[in-house]
Amino acid sequence: MVTNVVNGWALSGSEIASNGEPVYLGISGSSIFSGSTSATSYGDDGGIYGGAISSGSGSPTNGRPPYIGRNSIPMPGWNDVDLRLARKFAIREKMSLDVSLDAFNALNQTIIQGVNSNYSNWTANGSNITLPSGTKVACASTGAAPTGSTLQGCFSPYSGTGASAFNVQTTTTGNLYGPRQLQVSAKLSF
Repeated sequence: MVTNVVNGWALSGSEIASNGEPVYLGISGSSIFSGSTSATSYGDDGGIYGGAISSGSGSPTNGRPPYIGRNSIPMPGWNDVDLRLARKFAIREKMSLDVSLDAFNALNQTIIQGVNSNYSNWTANGSNITLPSGTKVACASTGAAPTGSTLQGCFSPYSGTGASAFNVQTTTTGNLYGPRQLQVSAKLSF
């Protein structure tokens, strides 16, 4: 009798693993694209703002900082392990009971789907920049710009801290790959 209960169990499982998706890097601060393509516009087609920063549609936006490579910083990767323990019990000649225990996300891993993507601050020239340390530094209102260019402003590290700091998780999984879930099922065949 004990041998009947202990023997005959089947253990199976699956794992889904992913390295981190790239973070869409953004710029916080005043708009650096004015909607114009004149030589003095922040979004000048030949300038660093309009030429290196554009949306998926091809229109200039306050996108990725121009000095950071596209898709260069990944979000954390993740693993999802599902397990099943199953056993068929014979009751009579043509009668049996199938029992199974399923564990979804058995290791209870948090799957991060989104992070704070503000990587840089942009500040207009002549304004103060607040660094992550809290120190204030002036963005020069005058300075040497390349010939044919206009001094427009300064990029600085993003000053968010705590939950609003760069690359801190903002979104985790919904129901599909949520916290550990257990399911017990039985099927009587006759």
